[in-house]
Amino acid sequence: MKGTSALVWLLNMVCAEAFQHASFRTHQALFSSKSMDEVQATETSSNEVARLKAELFELADSTKRGFKATQDDRKRASRVIDQLEKMNPTSEPASPYYPDPTYIPGPNVCGKWTLIYTDAPDITSLGRTSPTAQLGRIGQECNPPYVKNVIEWKRPEWAAALPFSGTSESRILQKVCTKAKAVPDDPQTLDLQIAGFELVTGPETEDSGSNSLLDSITNQGLPAGLLQQNPVSLEGSLTLPFGKAKILYLDENLRILRTNQNFVAVNMRSDPVWF
Repeated sequence: MKGTSALVWLLNMVCAEAFQHASFRTHQALFSSKSMDEVQATETSSNEVARLKAELFELADSTKRGFKATQDDRKRASRVIDQLEKMNPTSEPASPYYPDPTYIPGPNVCGKWTLIYTDAPDITSLGRTSPTAQLGRIGQECNPPYVKNVIEWKRPEWAAALPFSGTSESRILQKVCTKAKAVPDDPQTLDLQIAGFELVTGPETEDSGSNSLLDSITNQGLPAGLLQQNPVSLEGSLTLPFGKAKILYLDENLRILRTNQNFVAVNMRSDPVWF
């Protein structure tokens, strides 16, 4: 009897251990399967975002920032942007503009951005509005509480032979300055108030301490040389409504906005910085 009891006890121990081992393997398999599903879903999402961004970049390039976009091009861009909006990885992109901003990990709207595509007519018409200057790059600087819209004007080709016209690199930066606010209840929207206006040269020519006015005019041309010595900055105590902008998509390098007039602006983070 004693031998039989010992044998039963041993068999029970073996079965219990086998059951525990099988349960552990089953749990491990389920956990691994779940983790693999999550990894695959993340990879699929990342691949789709990369594909959509590549399509948007190609469209921006082929339409010259949207300046030469057809109606079909705009519809295609709108479709891509709608899809990217659904995959927006940033929940509070406007958090630096909260009344009491707190640090939130991840990308935010702050920094310098260069326009690569828009359908806003007040922007797309700039290329044909000034025979006295050639349109260059367009950007935006977000540094709370300010949001500054930046337009680069360069010397037109026809002026190359004129005295004191500068070089092909001479430029003036026109900045429309706004003050922005956002609230946690609407973390993707910037409420903008126009605050002032600036005319300056580029950052590589702003250090004019060692240059005389004549040197600046000789090197940069008459308009840029004067502004290098005497930049214009106008800001009053009153602000006026300028509109709202909703951040549809934001990651480390790409930002997409929609204005309250329902126009879009697609920007890449400026690298290298040009303003």
